[in-house]
Amino acid sequence: MQLRDLRSLARVSLRQASVPLLFLLGLMLYAHGPAVVPTLAGDAWSSQAVNRSLPLPASSLRYLLGEGLPTLGSMRPATGPFGLASAQVASLSLYALVGIIPHDPASIFESAFAGFGFTPGAAKAGSVSWSAWLGALPKAAASTPKKLPDNMRTYGSGTPLVGLYATEGLAAFVGRPASQNAPPPTSSESSRDVLGLVESLGQDLAADGVPTIASLQRNDSEGELGVYLKSYVVAQNILKAQPQLAIVLDVERPTFPSVPPTIDANGRQVASVTLVVGTGTNLPQPRAAQNLALARSLGAYLQTSLPKVFVGVVRSSDRLNQQISPTMLTLDVGGPQATPQEAAAAIPGIAQAIADFLGGAPAP
Repeated sequence: MQLRDLRSLARVSLRQASVPLLFLLGLMLYAHGPAVVPTLAGDAWSSQAVNRSLPLPASSLRYLLGEGLPTLGSMRPATGPFGLASAQVASLSLYALVGIIPHDPASIFESAFAGFGFTPGAAKAGSVSWSAWLGALPKAAASTPKKLPDNMRTYGSGTPLVGLYATEGLAAFVGRPASQNAPPPTSSESSRDVLGLVESLGQDLAADGVPTIASLQRNDSEGELGVYLKSYVVAQNILKAQPQLAIVLDVERPTFPSVPPTIDANGRQVASVTLVVGTGTNLPQPRAAQNLALARSLGAYLQTSLPKVFVGVVRSSDRLNQQISPTMLTLDVGGPQATPQEAAAAIPGIAQAIADFLGGAPAP
């Protein structure tokens, strides 16, 4: 049999299936009256939008017509070109013949034990839906923390207050300036790249009593092209998982820093630290003023914990993902000229400033 013949057979089968479907629908409307006629507007066909003040048959009919019988594999409505039609036929047939409503487990017992005082298909307001009933089963283990993705880490105990990620996590500290004619220096060794700094900052924050969550995703593993698109998703996922975060830092090592990459601090070289605010000159950045206010407040504490090393707050014409939330900032550390040791030397002061800022220490 050719594909054309199969398609023709499928169309004929579908037209034939519509006849018993309409017949069963007519029976349902006749049995339950006009109150069960589903609304055709908006989300009325969705099980989540069912008016729970309606009698059970009405809400059930809306569910069955809109989503059909949930599949046992995923407990989700049937999909596909013929999945919904077949599910509707099966669901309506099941209800019409034996009074069992697929998304209401109670109706199974009502139908099976009708002789013991239950009425098959009895109308009850506010019945539990199939998906909600199944979702209620594992609630005893709801306190068990969800497993984090492989590229996420938490530091310290308690609810995280700080989020960390790196748009260019493989950017390396190599002790020499970058060349205009060569790709920026990178490294896959955590002791030399920005992701290593992210881990160190997370550990120091936890030691200072600030629970932290960090993404160690390598957004630039395939080069710099599109890294901000990737890190945008990372930043959104961090905030989606932990919406209570007070600060979310994108830790970066600028390729061509606008400030000295290292500073002499009491006789030793330390990588310079800068807070960067994205103002979005060419694209909308509605949170720029809030990001700037946060940077200035945190910057006052950085100036105390890292005198001279903290250079200040600078503005960028790019958005730097900061349009997502007023809690987001970019933390620039050093440059390629800084060594891994010089970059690591700035981390304790950064962690201390954040801990003082969040802990309510008097503003400098």
